Amino acid sequence: MLYIFSQIFLCLGLGSLGVSFYLKNYKFRTVCNIVAAIFMGAGYFCLRAYTAVGLNILGLIAYICFYIFKTKNKENPLYFIIILWAITVINGIFTFSGWVSLLPTIASVLFYFSVWQKNTLVYRVLGVITTIFYVLYNVMYKSWFGAIAQSVLLMLSIIGLIMYLVEVSKRAKSNLLKQN
Repeated sequence: MLYIFSQIFLCLGLGSLGVSFYLKNYKFRTVCNIVAAIFMGAGYFCLRAYTAVGLNILGLIAYICFYIFKTKNKENPLYFIIILWAITVINGIFTFSGWVSLLPTIASVLFYFSVWQKNTLVYRVLGVITTIFYVLYNVMYKSWFGAIAQSVLLMLSIIGLIMYLVEVSKRAKSNLLKQN
């Protein structure tokens, strides 16, 4: 029964992340990340994948802080991401259970950075990279539904990246034409 719940939670979390790859507004993207961290943490808890649980709890705290910084019109401080990375690495060390457990640790370090900074292109590129890590992680934990859902998320993140690059290219071309 826990397995079924894990798959439902993971899909809900991945759906929220999928939406985030199409949003340009930083606050809305961050809210999607908060929702995703809640569902994905619950899903990985059901699978007893505790490295990912710890990382999702940490991500939840980080995304809430990023949201608060944004609502107060403050930049995300550099010290915050450094502390976040340190805690992530420490979590990875304490929950280390083989090379597979490194996948979510590395993915989390990259994804936290992508949310911490505000550049949409960086967010989308790192979204593709981190999703690849989570596809592998789900396969290794035999979370087939999670692996399929992460694969769908990977396709969505790639499509979102391509759409963004096309939009930027069109804007650049339009600006070039206006200058001539």
